[in-house]
Amino acid sequence: MKCYVELSVDTASDPQVRAAYEYWQHARGDKLMPGRKDIDPLDLKFCLGWLSLVDVLYEPARRFKYRLDGSKLTQLTGGV
Repeated sequence: MKCYVELSVDTASDPQVRAAYEYWQHARGDKLMPGRKDIDPLDLKFCLGWLSLVDVLYEPARRFKYRLDGSKLTQLTGGV
């Protein structure tokens, strides 16, 4: 059973989604995902409110550190 939906930028009609995807592709280069040093939030001002940057920390136990939590996402989820 397939538990995920594969998205394609080709189906995105929103120009901001397309621009963010193109930035992501450029930032990651030949890696699966870009690293923190590959992303400059100031380059993404057009969609900053919709972004979260999260570090995954593995030691001493797995936890997540939010470097950026977009204001639009915070409003939607009721966060502070």
